[in-house]
Amino acid sequence: MYVDPKAVTERRMDADYYCPEFLENQERLQGSGQTLTELKRLWREGKYGTLPPSADYADEGVVLIRGGDFRDLGIIADENLVRVPALYWENSPKARAEAGEVLLLAKGATIDGPNSVALCPPRFNKALVNGSVFRIKCKQDVDAAYLVAYMATPAFLLQKRRAISNTGIFYNDLGSIESFLVPLPPRPVQEHIGAKVRLAERCRTRARELREGVQGILNRMYAGAPVELAPALDFWVDPEESDSPRLDSWHYQPVYRRLVKWCREHHFVPVSSIASLAQRRWSPANSKRSSFHYIEISDVDTASGQVTGKELATAEAPSRARRLVKAFDILVSTVRPERKGVGIVTPAMDGWVASTGFSVLKAKTPIAAYFLCAALRHDVSTLQIMRWNTGATYPAVDADVPLHVLIPNVEPEVIEQIGTSVQDAIQLDKRAADLVREAKADAEALIEGRLDVDGIVAGRVQPPAWEEVAPA
Repeated sequence: MYVDPKAVTERRMDADYYCPEFLENQERLQGSGQTLTELKRLWREGKYGTLPPSADYADEGVVLIRGGDFRDLGIIADENLVRVPALYWENSPKARAEAGEVLLLAKGATIDGPNSVALCPPRFNKALVNGSVFRIKCKQDVDAAYLVAYMATPAFLLQKRRAISNTGIFYNDLGSIESFLVPLPPRPVQEHIGAKVRLAERCRTRARELREGVQGILNRMYAGAPVELAPALDFWVDPEESDSPRLDSWHYQPVYRRLVKWCREHHFVPVSSIASLAQRRWSPANSKRSSFHYIEISDVDTASGQVTGKELATAEAPSRARRLVKAFDILVSTVRPERKGVGIVTPAMDGWVASTGFSVLKAKTPIAAYFLCAALRHDVSTLQIMRWNTGATYPAVDADVPLHVLIPNVEPEVIEQIGTSVQDAIQLDKRAADLVREAKADAEALIEGRLDVDGIVAGRVQPPAWEEVAPA
């Protein structure tokens, strides 16, 4: 390739830095007609965190946000967060993250991906960031949520990729970060885009509250259940306890037998009392469509139960794409069931195709399906499923196993309460994802000159309000 000498800077002289896609991106930004500024002009303070050793991780203390805690669409995940002793808060002022700050991933293999930026969520009273994360505290005339939306666009991520240092560990140094170009539209435009990011966080917060409420109800129902997994090296099984074709020692471990006995003593009922196994089959050879939507095991969010999928060409259908699913089907992963891969098919996914790695259950009512989705994600249910494990290094169970799981026999009103909360939480999580995608699309439209800037400034175009997205 040929590089115009005018494009060469003193910062880098290697060929990677001058790849055509990077130069084209710079030209596109500079030709966008927007007011561009360097990132360093937008913050009052920007700092890297510290790196506490994993040996200091604790069950209690201050939340530590690491690179692996970033998720797509500006989310800081809760499920794997670690904590460190409060001493780190006292001794590491540069690592203290405040609510509303922009957190930018600056080290690691995913620094140039869409899961490399997020707002520090207000739910953390105190939080620290490690050495992979760069904190940006914005000036008053800059909307931090707008900055997050822009930082997830290809225009910004290409700048990050271009600035990656040529070392074994990918990272963006301070000088590179300060030089990244950012469009700075009028404040009303920033707030219009940023409002979608903030509303998405509000949706996720409400969804989290609903799930915590459901978990509290379930914990009361399962209170006292013997869920401590302590495999015995030797034990005796009475012949009368043989309740299945299985004769292996794993199936009759005391921990499993005690749990089943406890469930029966508390009048639990099998899942088969409110659901049945769906046996619908799909064949790419018989399909008249050129493409289809496919749900594989990784498409079920183990934290929230939300199900996504991807569109594939029918001619390239994986061998496991054989289960036809309908609205309100419950998907239970039969591979590595300890991960709690349980989700529900929403009406928008009616007619999609799922992997044969799922057990597909159909409940008597939609609300019962959402209730069952929550019950099957509880530890007591997971242990019962794991009892039927047929694998060694790669746990797996048969498709009909979830039907045998014993769950609380509760009143219809309780099923309604739990089911409605789970349904609302899943809808809110999906709406949050849609809102952040819309914010990213607005930021890209701004660069390309397609955003109705005049309409936003004049107030004719308004971002969605909470009342428009909140469940009834």
